[in-house]
Amino acid sequence: MHNPLKELAYISGAWQGEGFILDFTEPVYTLMFGNMQASNEAGMTVYWETFRFEAKNEKLFVYPAQMGHENGAYIGEKQESAEGHAHVFRTFIHKSANIQEIYFNTSHPGKELVMGVRGGNENGPFEKEWKLTKRQ
Repeated sequence: MHNPLKELAYISGAWQGEGFILDFTEPVYTLMFGNMQASNEAGMTVYWETFRFEAKNEKLFVYPAQMGHENGAYIGEKQESAEGHAHVFRTFIHKSANIQEIYFNTSHPGKELVMGVRGGNENGPFEKEWKLTKRQ
């Protein structure tokens, strides 16, 4: 049986961006976990988020939760990329329709990772992307 979670292993590890850190476990069996913590200039945590990735029936899902509140379910798929690895997770079941896609990609596995979201709200469509580097 094919486990699509193994193809997401490139996001595993400790990452950092401007003002936040992000950690993802290695995929084990059908689950993988992640967490993000953002801080202000004084070093106080101002935002946190968790991620549960799960392989079910050869499909890949992520369940993000912001500040302890689950946002719904997103179904993912591997994207073809000549440069490296890429996955996009699209809204499957949502509690807030603002974020319609969550994506990850890299052209330098183990060194750099890009995480982004796409969506829309009353102000129109939006996209936000974070470039991350491996944290020592």
